[in-house]
Amino acid sequence: MRIESQEPKRPGFVSINPAWYSQAMTPDPTFIRQIQDIDHAFYPRWCWMRGKWEIWYRKDLRPDVLVMVVQNDDGSFRPLDQRTIQRMKKGDSHRYNRKKDLIYEIESKEAKANEIREKDSKERTHSITKWFSGQLRGVEQAQVPDQIG
Repeated sequence: MRIESQEPKRPGFVSINPAWYSQAMTPDPTFIRQIQDIDHAFYPRWCWMRGKWEIWYRKDLRPDVLVMVVQNDDGSFRPLDQRTIQRMKKGDSHRYNRKKDLIYEIESKEAKANEIREKDSKERTHSITKWFSGQLRGVEQAQVPDQIG
């Protein structure tokens, strides 16, 4: 049984199937984490009218901005994958195309990690030394008499 639309046929009018509204596509959680590593305000959204993924940008109370439509060069459908992440990074010239800034960011992260490692190492060494010194004092007291003579 086929249900016809009650709306009149108009040139250029596309009738929308109400079942399409319920066909929601969910992005992969790892993809969401990767895209939000670039900027936390990015989020992917399925556009049922285009039948393609879109990347949107939401900042504070401003209206959301369409950043890109995820598609191949010929305009055909492309799933969310690493090509999209790479394209987003290339487009983010402020953060990813400045070599000096990138090198500084990497070096500062490495320096911070080294500081944390050194602090942990010092704390471990201190606690081990404290434990061993307590053990040695007990051994010395047991072997040395209180009074000589």
